Amino acid sequence: MALIVWTIVKWIVWILVFLLLFLLIVAALLLFVPIRYRIHGKVEEKKPDLTAKATWLLHLVSVHFTWNEGTRLRLRIFGLPVFDSLRAGKEKKSMPPEEETEFVPEPLPEVEKSPKPERIPEVEKGPKPERIPEVEKKPKSEQMPPPAAAAPKKNMLNRLREKILALKSKLTKIGRSATDIKATADRFLTIWKQEETQAAFALCRNTIGKVVKAILPKKWSVTGNVGFEDPSVTGYMMAGLGIGYPFLGNHIRITPDFEHSVLQLEGRAKGRITIFTLVRQVIRVIANRNCRRLFKLISSAQAGQNREVEKHG
Repeated sequence: MALIVWTIVKWIVWILVFLLLFLLIVAALLLFVPIRYRIHGKVEEKKPDLTAKATWLLHLVSVHFTWNEGTRLRLRIFGLPVFDSLRAGKEKKSMPPEEETEFVPEPLPEVEKSPKPERIPEVEKGPKPERIPEVEKKPKSEQMPPPAAAAPKKNMLNRLREKILALKSKLTKIGRSATDIKATADRFLTIWKQEETQAAFALCRNTIGKVVKAILPKKWSVTGNVGFEDPSVTGYMMAGLGIGYPFLGNHIRITPDFEHSVLQLEGRAKGRITIFTLVRQVIRVIANRNCRRLFKLISSAQAGQNREVEKHG
């Protein structure tokens, strides 16, 4: 009996160990295997054409996006199509519309016609009554004067008083709002001047820079021919590209055309994104004491402002 229990416990332990190892392997793949992407776009005769592709784990999962007189998104897992926006759109269009059944009212039963009523004989008309002579109208001067218009002065004074009170209430609310804004600005300015806040902002700025650097493509280039109707505009564009050469380097190669209006561009970009890099930067910000303190101060200040607004409202 003890041997059977020991065998069952051993198998349960082995299953739990294998599950734990499987979860660790999956987590390591998600964190450390990068997502690779490629982007290719071109513009010819003012018609854009864009293609983007992202793959993960030796093309185990791939996403394709195209934009050329329409958009299309495709998802493949193990090389098998899982989602296609173009196919989904066609299936929606091919679905037959719901047939509308026409409502046909049932015929009403015929009602038996009643016999025509007998005609009542006409009564003999008597002599016409004598016309009553009209009463002579008095001249307008002798008629009663109309009642005076009801516009008492008290109503006018009450309306004027209500308008003055409403204006006073509005001015009071504006004064309170200005006071609240000033108090909030002073509160945030005090928080900003603290050394811990400056350290937290420096860390956040550094973290954002690293995240952007990890997302941006490692290799990219733009080539083509560009020309405007006004040759001076083309010259200004080339001068701007020359100023930015220390930052752009040989990534941009534009051939100017000073005689024709031309726009032919082609761009390529390639890079990778590692989830572990992003997670590490987020944990770095959350684990920092100055950042946590700054978040608490901002949330408490915002809560205090909301309470003041509710109190005055």
